[in-house]
Amino acid sequence: MILAGGAFAVWTIAAQRGSSLPWWPAVLFGALTLVCLYFVFAPLFGLPPFKRAPAPVKGRPPVRGIPDAEVSAEIARQRERHDYSLAVEREMRERHADELREQRLGWAEELRGVRHRRRGY
Repeated sequence: MILAGGAFAVWTIAAQRGSSLPWWPAVLFGALTLVCLYFVFAPLFGLPPFKRAPAPVKGRPPVRGIPDAEVSAEIARQRERHDYSLAVEREMRERHADELREQRLGWAEELRGVRHRRRGY
């Protein structure tokens, strides 16, 4: 709106007879106003460069240039790797839990031995 106001103001002064103000700033402000208006309304109507992408298909996204069999095989390989890493992680947690449990049992036995010695058993 500011550019449109500038274009109108410059045009009214430049259009008078005997004005020393050139007319090209009015044309420049008018062109910039049109460009700005285009960029305001282009996203609303999906005009370029804001053209809307087609709606995605339900399910897995399309992969261009790769046959479905290869895509399915790659997905299966990734699932296997993921499942394997989860199994390894679960095994490591169980081992760590076992080590902690054994460590606590050792401390408990040590503590019982200290108590028995203090009482004179």
